Amino acid sequence: MASVYSRMPPVYHFEDKSQCLNADSSNVYCVSRTLIKPDESSENWKLIEQHSVEDTDFQRYVLDRGFCVKSCEMLVNSLTPQELKQYDHEQVSVDVPCMQQTWYLAADFQFFCIGMLIMMILWRFPRSIKTMIYVMMTISIVVPILNNYIYNFVGVILLNFKHLRFMLFFYEWVKRDYILSHPHTCSYFSGIIAGIAYHRYQKDPQYLKNLRVYQVLKRLAPLMVLLLSAPATFFYYNKPVEPSLWMAIYASAHRNFFGIMCGVGLLYGATEGSVKLPEIMRHPTLLAIGRLSFSVYLTQFNAIRYVFMDVKEYGFYLNVINYLQAFATSYIVSYTAALVLCTTVELPMVAVIKRLQSHKKQKSSDECQNITNGSTKLKSS
Repeated sequence: MASVYSRMPPVYHFEDKSQCLNADSSNVYCVSRTLIKPDESSENWKLIEQHSVEDTDFQRYVLDRGFCVKSCEMLVNSLTPQELKQYDHEQVSVDVPCMQQTWYLAADFQFFCIGMLIMMILWRFPRSIKTMIYVMMTISIVVPILNNYIYNFVGVILLNFKHLRFMLFFYEWVKRDYILSHPHTCSYFSGIIAGIAYHRYQKDPQYLKNLRVYQVLKRLAPLMVLLLSAPATFFYYNKPVEPSLWMAIYASAHRNFFGIMCGVGLLYGATEGSVKLPEIMRHPTLLAIGRLSFSVYLTQFNAIRYVFMDVKEYGFYLNVINYLQAFATSYIVSYTAALVLCTTVELPMVAVIKRLQSHKKQKSSDECQNITNGSTKLKSS
């Protein structure tokens, strides 16, 4: 056991920075941090986990290095032609996401395109609304079943602080399920259907009261979410060896009822709540927070990575105080970074675009006015 552990590289190795930079102007000092890929079947990995539990121990899953590069030209000249070819043709596989934010943005853009297509079809063919709803419901039910069965995932998304420590890079369910769009159409389509129902409600205030499906789901969906979420902890300790049809159906039901609960909740808050949701959303504080929402969306992964980078074993020792501290810190860092991003990038760009649009409108109105004046002169002559 000791012999296996002795082959692990040292946790910290830093060459002298000042000596490196002062020795030669061409020297470059590089610092790298490496995360070891988790492998529960490896004895080495079990030892790493074992020696990364206590606060007094070094975090063996993180390898920090500081190197003095004597000369970049000398380093390149030392490479063989085959090694140079590898650097020249280096490619990044889509299975190794270097920026997880781009995966989220890609999924959102796909949902936007799909939603826009659905809205255009409903606008052009109003009588197709029932057909489109049936199609959305079918996709929301069938696709999660197929995805779960093909890749043999458990019925619920399992997430703990240990996953955040490794930035979710190496977990198959993240790449094949959690971060993609098609396994989660149920929540997006529930929002679209809720919007259609709210549009009908604005025309007829009695529409939702007479809609039996809404009245049933309003009571059933939250109860089903609780019942389907109750056995979730079972999957942390038991993973199916082979693809299971009942597990795939369970996963689809759990996601669909969660999406239905969100859609029904939005409808209830906007139409039947003691305080209407639209009135709450017009509050100046929420309007300001909403203005930062997109910037928060872009920065939240960096904030989570910053907070959970150096946690131990299964993350912070699970108690209420540590959990609230981690949550509050992530929240504050996300909104602070979002405020900087919004004020330095988003708002100036919006101002420039509005300026260009107003200039274009002013130019077109001047041209119309000139044409009108010219036609008036011709008539008078």
